[in-house]
Amino acid sequence: MKFITFITLFTLAIISSAAVMRPDNANCGLMYSKKIMDKFMGRVRGASLLCEMCLDLVLIGEQYADCGEEYVADKLEKECDKYLGTNLLDQLCHTIVGDLATEIVNDTDKDPSKICTKITKKPCSYA
Repeated sequence: MKFITFITLFTLAIISSAAVMRPDNANCGLMYSKKIMDKFMGRVRGASLLCEMCLDLVLIGEQYADCGEEYVADKLEKECDKYLGTNLLDQLCHTIVGDLATEIVNDTDKDPSKICTKITKKPCSYA
């Protein structure tokens, strides 16, 4: 539970700072963070660590979906580097980023559960 709380708070801090200033001056991506913060408030309960990580990454990646697959993948790779410190979690995160970026850009429903269920090959949804 502490891990989920830490991830949530850290992700919210990153999202809040991303909404204020984009250092790469991209003309796409996160413009308004209230909508994504509302999604983060409905946390995953009883989900596997992989599922939770996937859902968090999809929510972040969807904010950059209009920037293209390569840009989304780059943002997700940087996100993996920011909030995961252990080797196992870091490797796991980087392993799914490529597939996630493709799915995020191609997903027209904007449904993180659908994307993560496809990637993890197991039911993955918010509680």
